[in-house]
Amino acid sequence: MNNELVSIIVPIYNGERYLNRCVDSICNQTYKNLEILLVNDGSKDNSLKICKEYETKDSRIVVINKENSGVSDSRNMGIDNSNGHYIMFVDCDDYMEPNMVEEMLYSLVENKVDVVRCKAIIQNKDDFVQNEELHGLENNIIKKEHFDSIVQEFFNIRGGLGCYIWALIIKKEHVLKFKTELFFREDTDYYIRLLNEIDSIYFLDKTLYNYVYNTSSVTKAPSNFDKLVFGIVSSSNEIKKELKMLECNYDSIVKNLDNQNIILTLNKLKLFSNDKISNIYKIVKRVFKNENILKMISLLSINNVPLNQKMKLFLVKHRMLFLISLYIKFK
Repeated sequence: MNNELVSIIVPIYNGERYLNRCVDSICNQTYKNLEILLVNDGSKDNSLKICKEYETKDSRIVVINKENSGVSDSRNMGIDNSNGHYIMFVDCDDYMEPNMVEEMLYSLVENKVDVVRCKAIIQNKDDFVQNEELHGLENNIIKKEHFDSIVQEFFNIRGGLGCYIWALIIKKEHVLKFKTELFFREDTDYYIRLLNEIDSIYFLDKTLYNYVYNTSSVTKAPSNFDKLVFGIVSSSNEIKKELKMLECNYDSIVKNLDNQNIILTLNKLKLFSNDKISNIYKIVKRVFKNENILKMISLLSINNVPLNQKMKLFLVKHRMLFLISLYIKFK
């Protein structure tokens, strides 16, 4: 295997709680030829101080400090300042297995592909740990003419492949910028655009990344609910634009995407489960008056979906808003 430089980009916002574990996991990789870009996104805690301390200890670390502008802009700044032949991303509350870079780079070179995607351990808010699956794609080189099989798994209503940017290693010449106007599902949009850019991807059947659920995320705050609904709609519109440029079964995938959009909206409504039923009902009525949401509802297909989701989608399709409110309150 060659010894070319790998750039690892870490966007950081108020990450002091887990930052040491994250950076240590990168510094201690078995593959040593790394450039580690720590991009501090205007953190209000001690994140910048911690980054500076690491910079003095390890010459491979570069600290970039900027005003708060979001994770996509932080990743873009990391890309702009990177010098590696390959790019990887790590979130500041997650951590890598010690051999992640070595395994990923070896797989990319050995299989002569543009991108490698590994598996992850997912730790949710209740500390439940789940080993991710690759849904039949493991240890396969997928060429461009068969990318439809990947996209079908992205939007599989029964639970498919996660669009995880941090589970990738990408040849530098194929790295794209993130859309800074998106703040929700920006990784999904990135994946579809990346598939339009590359010719091949390898799915490595090794668990090399540890994802830790972040309860402080903006997408988990009731006060940001209207912004979240806008985020679901706007990201969906962007994803649909990108799907049109990809050779795939567009109509089938978009149906599944719209089903996912409605399920996502219902899940976000659960942020209000502690409210009075009257307030939940008021919010539900407001949400399901949204023109874009109504358009998705009109195209809803509840065939071939799991029973638990079929029931929820049935309530939405027939606009049983009070029953939806009861579901949010008591489920």
